[in-house]
Amino acid sequence: MNENVTKLKGGRRLPLPTYSFLPLVFTVLCHFICYTGSSFINRGFPHHDVETALDAMIPLCPEWVIVYVGTFFFWMAGLVMIMRERKDKCFELFACLNVSYVICFAIFLLFPTTMVRPELEVTDYASRLLSVIWSLDRPINLFPSMHCSLSWLCFRASQRCERTSRFYRLFSLAAALLISASTVLVKQHIIVDILGGVLVAELSLLIGTKINGKNFFFYLEKKLLKRSL
Repeated sequence: MNENVTKLKGGRRLPLPTYSFLPLVFTVLCHFICYTGSSFINRGFPHHDVETALDAMIPLCPEWVIVYVGTFFFWMAGLVMIMRERKDKCFELFACLNVSYVICFAIFLLFPTTMVRPELEVTDYASRLLSVIWSLDRPINLFPSMHCSLSWLCFRASQRCERTSRFYRLFSLAAALLISASTVLVKQHIIVDILGGVLVAELSLLIGTKINGKNFFFYLEKKLLKRSL
């Protein structure tokens, strides 16, 4: 079977190749464990506020919540792109993602962070949406920013895809930078969280490729499914 095309009966194509399902499910579970699991474990720990004077100078701009929420669509586009690229590239990215979760999980437990959000005056659709996000997402586990880390990994993955257009590669860089800016403009993160997120992403790429982390998913596929998709 061509690893880039998976067909259903009747000739219809699945939106994603079947080999991508296992690493996708595994990674979603690890993402949940990393953020929610660490939040549950460290809830009784002292949390550190490392906000600087520079962070305090950055204004709250509720309208940037549109960019912040748009991150999830950027992630989906980036992940779908790499999953459809090639099996080894797909496994490589998911391996790097999970390396980043291991790093973030350790930092969240060893150095849990928090921040004090400013008063939010709810006056329009943007501020209402931001108030909902604030109510659902407490200001904990901020350093490093997983929002920025995953966005940067999606950008870096686009540079490794042979079938990705130059336009999309430039777009993904711009999107990653705008998303990073949005995290501080809606007071979800501070500057050091962004730097930490990018550093974790680059470190995860280095470690994931150095140890051939993609082989983990080849092994998992063989053991769980008893065959290669």
